[in-house]
Amino acid sequence: MIRAIHNVSIYPDDKQFIKNGCVLFEDGHILEAGDESLRGRAEQRIDGNGLILLPGFIDVHVHGGYGYDFLEDGLKAVEVFSRQASASGCTSYLASFVSDHQDRLIEVMKQYAADFHFEGAQCLGIHMEGPFLSRKRAAVMKPETLRDPSTEEFQKMIEASGHKIVQMTIAPELPGAMELIEYGTSQGISMMLGHSEADVKTARMAIAKGAVGLTHMYNAMGQHEHRQPGLVTAGLLCDELLCELITDGFHIHPDVLKTTYKLIRDRIAIITDSSLVRGLPDGEYFFSGHRVSKQGIRAVTVDKGTIAGSAVDMRSGISTFRELTGASWNEIVRMASINPAVIARCYSRKGKLHKGYDADMVLIDENVNVMATYVRGEKVY
Repeated sequence: MIRAIHNVSIYPDDKQFIKNGCVLFEDGHILEAGDESLRGRAEQRIDGNGLILLPGFIDVHVHGGYGYDFLEDGLKAVEVFSRQASASGCTSYLASFVSDHQDRLIEVMKQYAADFHFEGAQCLGIHMEGPFLSRKRAAVMKPETLRDPSTEEFQKMIEASGHKIVQMTIAPELPGAMELIEYGTSQGISMMLGHSEADVKTARMAIAKGAVGLTHMYNAMGQHEHRQPGLVTAGLLCDELLCELITDGFHIHPDVLKTTYKLIRDRIAIITDSSLVRGLPDGEYFFSGHRVSKQGIRAVTVDKGTIAGSAVDMRSGISTFRELTGASWNEIVRMASINPAVIARCYSRKGKLHKGYDADMVLIDENVNVMATYVRGEKVY
């Protein structure tokens, strides 16, 4: 059955705008986006009441939420998160794992190898945040689980997951990292640089091996220092890198967010990096082996006050970013849909409202309040 959402302002990608528009979709895919005349072809019509229609938001870096952790709780976390995340306009995401010992990672990955489908946002696969990270930039990663890159270990992870590892964060300065970046790239995995002491020269070597971006830029990496340029400098300088940003206004100072938007707006990927504390009352919880205090949008370790992921969702992160920068809706589509789709290796079917793409859509007002979310054409919120 051909359905239509009409009477909407449509931003189908990062360039186009259709005022008083209509989107046709059928069998989970977009048929066409155009003006109101298209609704005559629809067998079912949904009045968008003059709201804004965007491609669904894609979160490529999120550890869980609503009391569940993707590593600790496996597919139960996926089930709960998928249902809850759709309320924030998130239509798909990568389940991010913190670092752990190999046997534990393999055990959990075997769960993700199964075929599964839950109502709500779609889990596109796994993001491995480690274990091949710098101990000096561990942040809340358990230091005893961090180790030098091993292609043999990585191969076992890929096989155990049923080839569902889509993204990996690695410190490129570690012994064996360049070989592993090249191998991961050959397997169709987005290799991201992060939790690292690397300088720009090392970052460029990693780019030559296939690295595509920076994990939560500014956090857990060398900064933009005039005599010691770290990964932040690489992010600002190297056009090949997509740069994840946690846009809660806490992880990155508002003025730095504004500066980054001014300099590299085409290469930003908005993420949440939220943990299980997202959606929970203020209090103390356990994440990545640490006791964590959540107060509002902030989550820090109780003992040292180290930032421990976030408590925000995509809607609130995008809202904060727009308030700070004045980013246009087309730019938001690039940052929250298109660039994340590139990182998640699904850019030929998600991230735009183009013919043949998945009918993943979010209906919002000017303040990014989510009115409805559609995943493959089905209303899930």
